[in-house]
Amino acid sequence: MNNIWSLPAFVAALSCTQVGPPVSASQAAASQAPSPPVAAKPAATTHKTPTASASAANPAARTNGKHSPAPRKSKEAKNAAGKAPHDFQAPVPGTAELLKGTASELSNLSPAACRRRLRRLTVPFERNRRAYSGVATPLSVTPQFPGIALRAPQGKFGVLDCRLALTLHSIFPLLAKHDVKSLRIDNFYRNRARLPGRKKPSQHSYGLAADVVSFTLKNGDVLDIETDWGGKIGDEPCGPKASVVPETDKGVRLRNLYCDVARHGFFHHMLSPNHNRAHRNHLHLDIKRGNRWYSID
Repeated sequence: MNNIWSLPAFVAALSCTQVGPPVSASQAAASQAPSPPVAAKPAATTHKTPTASASAANPAARTNGKHSPAPRKSKEAKNAAGKAPHDFQAPVPGTAELLKGTASELSNLSPAACRRRLRRLTVPFERNRRAYSGVATPLSVTPQFPGIALRAPQGKFGVLDCRLALTLHSIFPLLAKHDVKSLRIDNFYRNRARLPGRKKPSQHSYGLAADVVSFTLKNGDVLDIETDWGGKIGDEPCGPKASVVPETDKGVRLRNLYCDVARHGFFHHMLSPNHNRAHRNHLHLDIKRGNRWYSID
Protein backbone atom coordinates (compact mmCIF):
# COMPACT_ATOMS: atom_id res chain seq x y z
CA MET A 1 0.00 0.00 0.00
CA ASN A 2 1.23 3.48 -0.77
CA ASN A 3 1.80 5.92 2.09
CA ILE A 4 0.02 9.22 1.50
CA TRP A 5 1.17 12.62 2.82
CA SER A 6 -0.44 16.12 3.11
CA LEU A 7 0.29 19.13 0.91
CA PRO A 8 2.36 21.93 2.50
CA ALA A 9 0.29 24.72 4.09
CA PHE A 10 0.90 28.43 3.76
CA VAL A 11 3.12 29.02 6.79
CA ALA A 12 5.27 32.13 6.18
CA ALA A 13 4.34 35.77 6.91
CA LEU A 14 6.56 38.77 6.22
CA SER A 15 6.14 42.06 8.15
CA CYS A 16 6.98 45.28 6.29
CA THR A 17 7.80 48.45 8.35
CA GLN A 18 9.25 51.81 7.41
CA VAL A 19 12.53 52.97 9.00
CA GLY A 20 13.62 56.69 8.76
CA PRO A 21 17.18 57.92 7.88
CA PRO A 22 19.61 58.99 10.67
CA VAL A 23 19.17 62.59 12.07
CA SER A 24 22.03 65.11 11.41
CA ALA A 25 23.31 67.73 13.95
CA SER A 26 21.63 70.62 12.10
CA GLN A 27 18.39 68.75 12.01
CA ALA A 28 18.74 68.13 15.73
CA ALA A 29 19.12 71.84 16.43
CA ALA A 30 16.23 72.69 14.20
CA SER A 31 14.10 70.23 16.01
CA GLN A 32 13.97 72.61 19.03
CA ALA A 33 11.95 75.08 16.99
CA PRO A 34 8.24 74.60 16.41
CA SER A 35 7.58 72.48 13.37
CA PRO A 36 4.49 71.97 11.26
CA PRO A 37 2.31 69.00 11.96
CA VAL A 38 3.66 65.78 10.53
CA ALA A 39 1.35 63.59 8.52
CA ALA A 40 0.71 60.27 10.17
CA LYS A 41 2.74 57.41 8.75
CA PRO A 42 0.81 54.52 7.28
CA ALA A 43 0.42 51.58 9.62
CA ALA A 44 2.77 48.66 9.17
CA THR A 45 1.32 46.04 6.89
CA THR A 46 1.64 42.29 6.92
CA HIS A 47 1.47 40.30 3.71
CA LYS A 48 0.59 36.61 3.65
CA THR A 49 3.03 35.14 1.16
CA PRO A 50 3.01 31.53 0.03
CA THR A 51 6.19 29.58 0.61
CA ALA A 52 8.28 28.78 -2.43
CA SER A 53 7.20 25.14 -2.47
CA ALA A 54 3.50 25.99 -2.08
CA SER A 55 3.69 28.60 -4.82
CA ALA A 56 5.37 26.17 -7.15
CA ALA A 57 2.80 23.49 -6.45
CA ASN A 58 -0.12 25.93 -6.72
CA PRO A 59 0.72 28.81 -9.12
CA ALA A 60 -2.83 30.09 -8.75
CA ALA A 61 -2.20 30.78 -5.06
CA ARG A 62 -0.76 34.22 -5.95
CA THR A 63 -2.38 36.75 -8.27
CA ASN A 64 -0.46 40.00 -8.94
CA GLY A 65 1.35 39.69 -5.63
CA LYS A 66 -1.88 39.44 -3.64
CA HIS A 67 -2.96 36.52 -1.55
CA SER A 68 -5.88 34.52 -2.94
CA PRO A 69 -7.88 31.66 -1.41
CA ALA A 70 -6.37 28.18 -1.60
CA PRO A 71 -7.66 26.12 -4.53
CA ARG A 72 -10.13 23.31 -3.98
CA LYS A 73 -8.55 19.96 -3.33
CA SER A 74 -8.48 17.52 -6.21
CA LYS A 75 -8.70 13.75 -5.71
CA GLU A 76 -4.91 13.61 -5.77
CA ALA A 77 -4.77 16.31 -3.11
CA LYS A 78 -7.17 14.38 -0.91
CA ASN A 79 -5.01 11.30 -1.32
CA ALA A 80 -1.97 13.35 -0.32
CA ALA A 81 -3.88 14.54 2.74
CA GLY A 82 -4.35 10.93 3.79
CA LYS A 83 -8.07 10.75 3.00
CA ALA A 84 -9.32 8.39 0.31
CA PRO A 85 -11.83 9.96 -2.09
CA HIS A 86 -14.10 6.92 -1.64
CA ASP A 87 -14.52 4.33 1.10
CA PHE A 88 -13.59 1.45 -1.21
CA GLN A 89 -10.12 2.96 -1.62
CA ALA A 90 -9.27 2.51 2.06
CA PRO A 91 -6.59 -0.16 2.70
CA VAL A 92 -7.65 -3.78 3.19
CA PRO A 93 -6.18 -5.59 6.24
CA GLY A 94 -3.60 -8.31 5.70
CA THR A 95 -4.31 -12.04 5.73
CA ALA A 96 -3.28 -12.48 9.38
CA GLU A 97 -5.89 -9.94 10.46
CA LEU A 98 -8.63 -11.22 8.15
CA LEU A 99 -8.15 -14.79 9.38
CA LYS A 100 -9.44 -13.61 12.76
CA GLY A 101 -12.80 -12.77 11.17
CA THR A 102 -16.18 -14.45 10.98
CA ALA A 103 -15.30 -16.71 8.04
CA SER A 104 -12.68 -18.68 9.96
CA GLU A 105 -14.86 -19.00 13.05
CA LEU A 106 -18.02 -20.21 11.32
CA SER A 107 -16.47 -22.38 8.60
CA ASN A 108 -14.86 -24.63 11.24
CA LEU A 109 -18.07 -25.36 13.17
CA SER A 110 -19.19 -28.96 13.35
CA PRO A 111 -22.68 -29.75 11.99
CA ALA A 112 -24.03 -30.16 15.54
CA ALA A 113 -22.46 -26.89 16.75
CA CYS A 114 -23.83 -25.05 13.73
CA ARG A 115 -27.35 -26.35 14.33
CA ARG A 116 -27.21 -25.33 17.99
CA ARG A 117 -26.15 -21.82 17.09
CA LEU A 118 -28.80 -21.63 14.37
CA ARG A 119 -31.56 -22.52 16.85
CA ARG A 120 -30.59 -19.56 19.04
CA LEU A 121 -31.09 -17.09 16.20
CA THR A 122 -34.01 -15.73 14.24
CA VAL A 123 -32.80 -16.45 10.73
CA PRO A 124 -34.39 -16.63 7.25
CA PHE A 125 -33.48 -20.32 6.82
CA GLU A 126 -35.12 -23.66 7.49
CA ARG A 127 -33.87 -27.25 7.57
CA ASN A 128 -34.00 -29.14 4.29
CA ARG A 129 -34.55 -32.81 5.10
CA ARG A 130 -33.36 -34.06 1.74
CA ALA A 131 -29.79 -35.29 1.37
CA TYR A 132 -27.48 -33.33 -0.93
CA SER A 133 -24.09 -34.79 -1.75
CA GLY A 134 -21.31 -32.77 -0.11
CA VAL A 135 -23.59 -30.58 2.05
CA ALA A 136 -23.15 -31.29 5.78
CA THR A 137 -26.34 -29.59 7.01
CA PRO A 138 -28.67 -28.58 4.14
CA LEU A 139 -30.88 -25.52 4.61
CA SER A 140 -33.23 -23.56 2.37
CA VAL A 141 -34.14 -19.87 2.39
CA THR A 142 -37.42 -18.99 4.09
CA PRO A 143 -39.80 -17.36 1.55
CA GLN A 144 -41.04 -14.65 3.93
CA PHE A 145 -38.80 -13.06 6.52
CA PRO A 146 -38.85 -9.59 8.12
CA GLY A 147 -35.84 -7.37 7.54
CA ILE A 148 -33.31 -7.95 4.77
CA ALA A 149 -34.64 -10.43 2.21
CA LEU A 150 -32.66 -13.11 0.38
CA ARG A 151 -33.96 -13.80 -3.11
CA ALA A 152 -32.69 -17.30 -3.89
CA PRO A 153 -33.79 -19.90 -6.46
CA GLN A 154 -36.06 -22.78 -5.56
CA GLY A 155 -34.82 -26.36 -5.71
CA LYS A 156 -31.27 -27.59 -5.33
CA PHE A 157 -29.59 -24.34 -6.42
CA GLY A 158 -31.17 -22.65 -3.40
CA VAL A 159 -29.68 -25.14 -0.91
CA LEU A 160 -26.88 -23.95 1.37
CA ASP A 161 -24.94 -25.35 4.30
CA CYS A 162 -25.72 -24.24 7.84
CA ARG A 163 -22.32 -22.51 8.14
CA LEU A 164 -22.93 -20.32 5.10
CA ALA A 165 -26.39 -19.49 6.45
CA LEU A 166 -24.83 -18.22 9.69
CA THR A 167 -22.29 -16.24 7.67
CA LEU A 168 -24.98 -14.53 5.62
CA HIS A 169 -26.92 -13.75 8.78
CA SER A 170 -23.79 -12.15 10.28
CA ILE A 171 -23.50 -9.61 7.45
CA PHE A 172 -27.08 -8.32 7.81
CA PRO A 173 -26.07 -5.40 10.10
CA LEU A 174 -23.44 -4.30 7.58
CA LEU A 175 -25.92 -4.57 4.71
CA ALA A 176 -28.39 -2.47 6.69
CA LYS A 177 -25.70 0.19 7.15
CA HIS A 178 -25.51 0.40 3.36
CA ASP A 179 -29.34 0.68 3.11
CA VAL A 180 -29.73 -2.75 1.52
CA LYS A 181 -33.29 -4.09 1.53
CA SER A 182 -32.67 -7.35 -0.31
CA LEU A 183 -30.05 -9.26 -2.27
CA ARG A 184 -30.57 -11.66 -5.14
CA ILE A 185 -28.66 -14.94 -5.22
CA ASP A 186 -28.17 -16.83 -8.49
CA ASN A 187 -27.14 -20.05 -6.74
CA PHE A 188 -25.58 -21.59 -3.64
CA TYR A 189 -25.24 -25.31 -4.31
CA ARG A 190 -23.92 -26.82 -7.52
CA ASN A 191 -23.21 -30.52 -7.25
CA ARG A 192 -19.72 -31.49 -8.42
CA ALA A 193 -18.81 -27.91 -9.30
CA ARG A 194 -15.08 -27.57 -10.00
CA LEU A 195 -12.64 -24.68 -9.97
CA PRO A 196 -11.94 -23.37 -13.50
CA GLY A 197 -9.29 -25.45 -15.24
CA ARG A 198 -8.79 -27.68 -12.19
CA LYS A 199 -10.21 -30.88 -10.74
CA LYS A 200 -10.43 -29.41 -7.26
CA PRO A 201 -14.04 -29.00 -6.02
CA SER A 202 -15.50 -25.52 -5.76
CA GLN A 203 -17.08 -24.47 -2.47
CA HIS A 204 -20.37 -24.47 -4.40
CA SER A 205 -20.21 -28.27 -4.30
CA TYR A 206 -20.48 -28.09 -0.48
CA GLY A 207 -23.17 -25.40 -0.34
CA LEU A 208 -20.58 -22.99 1.08
CA ALA A 209 -20.58 -20.39 -1.70
CA ALA A 210 -23.03 -17.75 -2.90
CA ASP A 211 -23.19 -16.01 -6.28
CA VAL A 212 -24.77 -12.58 -5.70
CA VAL A 213 -26.11 -10.79 -8.78
CA SER A 214 -27.69 -7.65 -7.28
CA PHE A 215 -28.60 -5.62 -4.19
CA THR A 216 -31.83 -3.65 -3.85
CA LEU A 217 -31.67 -0.55 -1.65
CA LYS A 218 -34.38 0.88 0.58
CA ASN A 219 -35.01 3.71 -1.90
CA GLY A 220 -35.72 1.17 -4.65
CA ASP A 221 -32.39 1.52 -6.49
CA VAL A 222 -30.88 -1.74 -7.73
CA LEU A 223 -27.12 -2.20 -7.67
CA ASP A 224 -26.60 -4.68 -10.49
CA ILE A 225 -23.21 -6.37 -10.63
CA GLU A 226 -23.05 -6.65 -14.42
CA THR A 227 -24.13 -3.09 -15.24
CA ASP A 228 -22.92 -1.06 -12.24
CA TRP A 229 -19.58 -2.59 -11.21
CA GLY A 230 -17.35 -0.37 -13.36
CA GLY A 231 -14.18 -2.44 -13.12
CA LYS A 232 -11.50 -3.93 -15.34
CA ILE A 233 -10.12 -7.47 -15.32
CA GLY A 234 -6.81 -7.53 -13.48
CA ASP A 235 -7.40 -4.31 -11.51
CA GLU A 236 -7.59 -4.28 -7.72
CA PRO A 237 -11.24 -3.99 -6.62
CA CYS A 238 -10.42 -2.46 -3.22
CA GLY A 239 -7.65 -0.30 -1.80
CA PRO A 240 -5.81 2.90 -2.80
CA LYS A 241 -5.28 1.76 -6.41
CA ALA A 242 -8.92 0.76 -6.98
CA SER A 243 -11.22 2.77 -9.24
CA VAL A 244 -14.74 2.72 -10.66
CA VAL A 245 -14.89 3.61 -14.36
CA PRO A 246 -17.16 5.27 -15.27
CA GLU A 247 -17.56 6.66 -11.76
CA THR A 248 -21.31 6.48 -11.25
CA ASP A 249 -23.17 6.85 -7.97
CA LYS A 250 -24.40 3.25 -8.16
CA GLY A 251 -20.94 2.00 -9.04
CA VAL A 252 -19.37 3.74 -6.05
CA ARG A 253 -22.08 2.51 -3.67
CA LEU A 254 -21.71 -1.06 -4.93
CA ARG A 255 -17.93 -0.98 -4.60
CA ASN A 256 -18.10 0.59 -1.12
CA LEU A 257 -20.40 -2.23 -0.04
CA TYR A 258 -18.22 -4.98 -1.52
CA CYS A 259 -15.02 -3.65 0.03
CA ASP A 260 -16.66 -3.09 3.40
CA VAL A 261 -17.59 -6.78 3.45
CA ALA A 262 -14.03 -7.65 2.39
CA ARG A 263 -12.41 -5.63 5.18
CA HIS A 264 -14.43 -7.43 7.88
CA GLY A 265 -13.35 -10.96 6.94
CA PHE A 266 -16.84 -12.39 6.46
CA PHE A 267 -15.69 -14.59 3.55
CA HIS A 268 -12.44 -16.34 2.64
CA HIS A 269 -12.66 -15.86 -1.10
CA MET A 270 -14.37 -12.96 -2.85
CA LEU A 271 -14.32 -12.79 -6.63
CA SER A 272 -15.74 -9.89 -8.64
CA PRO A 273 -15.91 -8.93 -12.34
CA ASN A 274 -12.30 -7.77 -11.90
CA HIS A 275 -11.27 -11.44 -11.54
CA ASN A 276 -12.24 -12.77 -14.97
CA ARG A 277 -14.99 -12.71 -17.57
CA ALA A 278 -16.77 -15.67 -15.97
CA HIS A 279 -17.58 -13.38 -13.01
CA ARG A 280 -18.73 -10.41 -15.08
CA ASN A 281 -22.30 -10.61 -13.71
CA HIS A 282 -21.94 -11.75 -10.10
CA LEU A 283 -19.93 -11.68 -6.89
CA HIS A 284 -18.63 -15.04 -5.70
CA LEU A 285 -18.48 -15.25 -1.88
CA ASP A 286 -17.38 -18.41 -0.06
CA ILE A 287 -16.02 -19.86 3.17
CA LYS A 288 -13.81 -22.93 3.59
CA ARG A 289 -13.02 -25.17 6.54
CA GLY A 290 -9.36 -25.00 7.60
CA ASN A 291 -8.61 -22.15 5.21
CA ARG A 292 -5.30 -20.31 5.65
CA TRP A 293 -5.44 -17.64 2.95
CA TYR A 294 -7.71 -14.96 1.53
CA SER A 295 -8.48 -13.74 -1.96
CA ILE A 296 -10.22 -10.45 -2.70
CA ASP A 297 -10.29 -10.03 -6.45
